[in-house]
Amino acid sequence: MKHVLICLLAFNAFYFSAQIKKKDLGTYKGTIPSYKINNGSQLLEVASCSITVSLDKDSLKLVIGSKTYSGAYEVKKIKRRAYNIHLTTPHSQIEEVFRLDGKEREMLRKGIFPQPDCELFKL
Repeated sequence: MKHVLICLLAFNAFYFSAQIKKKDLGTYKGTIPSYKINNGSQLLEVASCSITVSLDKDSLKLVIGSKTYSGAYEVKKIKRRAYNIHLTTPHSQIEEVFRLDGKEREMLRKGIFPQPDCELFKL
């Protein structure tokens, strides 16, 4: 029974405490495409805007248009050099989710409804 418990704890520690490789850290840039919002009486069109993600060892800085968010992030390793990154924005409790593929040097940002997903590429 002890061995099963130790194996379970070791697996959880390995699975949930991944670190991003140094060569995958850096700045990723892309564009959020335009989209439409239905406010009940009419369709409003939101223009496209630029998005930049600066990924450091301990923090992530997210710049969407003129808004800037930063903070610590959590990482789950999916496979070799592929990670899911979760950032909870301060004062709003909205969780931003990114999928980093270090081998392809690209990042996918999961859009918060009604925003579409967008691709970012390493500079």
